[in-house]
Order: sequence, then C-alpha cells, then structure tokens
Amino acid sequence: MPTGLNFTRFSARAAEWVRGGRIGTVRHVACQMGSPLDDLFAGRPMAETADHLFRPPPSTWADPARAGGYGWGQLSHALAWVAYVTDLGVEQMGCLDVKSPSGVDYYDAAMGRLSNGATLALSGASTVPKHVGMHTDVRLYGTEGMVHFSNLPARLELRRHDGRDEAVPMTDLDGLYDGSLPVRAFARLCAGEAVENAADAVNGLRVTAALDALYRAAASGRIEAAGGA
Repeated sequence: MPTGLNFTRFSARAAEWVRGGRIGTVRHVACQMGSPLDDLFAGRPMAETADHLFRPPPSTWADPARAGGYGWGQLSHALAWVAYVTDLGVEQMGCLDVKSPSGVDYYDAAMGRLSNGATLALSGASTVPKHVGMHTDVRLYGTEGMVHFSNLPARLELRRHDGRDEAVPMTDLDGLYDGSLPVRAFARLCAGEAVENAADAVNGLRVTAALDALYRAAASGRIEAAGGA
C-alpha cells in the first residue's frame, strides 16, 4: 500500500517502541490530520499542479460513488501509520462529517475502538492553507507511557512513567511526505531483497475496514462494526 509515512526511519522506530512494549499496553490513540486539498475535494483541479502534464482527476477525489472524500483520500495514510506502529485493527467506528460542495467529506470527527479494546479519536480536515502543507499528529497512550509523533513540526518522542524517555532527532525536512519511499520498497521487494513491508496486505485490510465503517457510521448516525482485522 503506498502510504509513505509508514516507510520512514522514524516510523520504524515508533513501531519498535510500541510493539516492543515500551509504552505498555496501548489504551488510547489520538490522531489528527489536515491537508491543503480543499480544491480537489470540492471538485476543482489541484491548484499546484497547473503546469503538470498529468493532474489528479477531481472525479476520483470528489465523487462519493468513487471513494471520494477526505477519509479515503487522506485519513487512509494516518490510519495506516497507526495500524503499522500498533499492529492493531479497528473493531468499531462512529463518525460525524461535514460535506464539501461536491458532496464528499471535507471534515471528519470520528471515534473508534481498537481490536485490543483501546479507544481511538480520529480527526481530519481538508482545508489547510496551501502554503502550510499536510500535517499529521498522533499520540499513543499506554499503561507505561506514551509516544508522540508529528510531521509538522517534526518530532517523535517516547515518554515513560519511569522517566526513561527517548527522542528521535528530526528536522521539518524529515517530516515532509515522500511518495517515493513505498515505490522504492516495492522495487526492492520485487528484486528479492529483504525489506520490511510496512504497509502490507494486512495493513491495507485494517485501513479499508476502518474507513468502510467510518463512512457507514457517518451515513447512519450509529456506531458501526469494522471487523477488527
């Protein structure tokens, strides 16, 4: 799955911390993401690609019948990061949203329960100013500490109750989204090299199940089952 954040060195470190028990059992996840893509989700061409040979077709972003909307288009990346770092799926989702002029979700305010019983608070917004850029902020709270990740400003920190904290040195350039990372990993896998697939089929299944439940919940006004994966 081409979710670039999963293939960074700092995401691998976060997964090492969480899967290795450094924060104990995950009990709550707070995840917020914002993107400068109000034009695409409103059905207009992406402004910054005006001089590109190939431009993202608005139909695939702004058509409710073709998986348009902020959840499928952007929160998929944030959910993939959470699923990779925690190795957990989502059991239930509830969601309220606000629609764009084209009828897809501009904003999402969701809550969920992870497969180990932990709670999830998930938020998404598509109307970040273009000059600011995408930001993702995730806080993982466990029985022994917490992990805080942000790509803007860039930071990855482990904070423990016993004071044995760690932090990964990062600059804001490190936090820029690099879409080439999953492509390079795929090429190395095809070449038979030993590469960790940080966004494999299980990760994709967990993200798809969570988003499917999110959209059903937004439509029904109820908490919907997601399957856990």
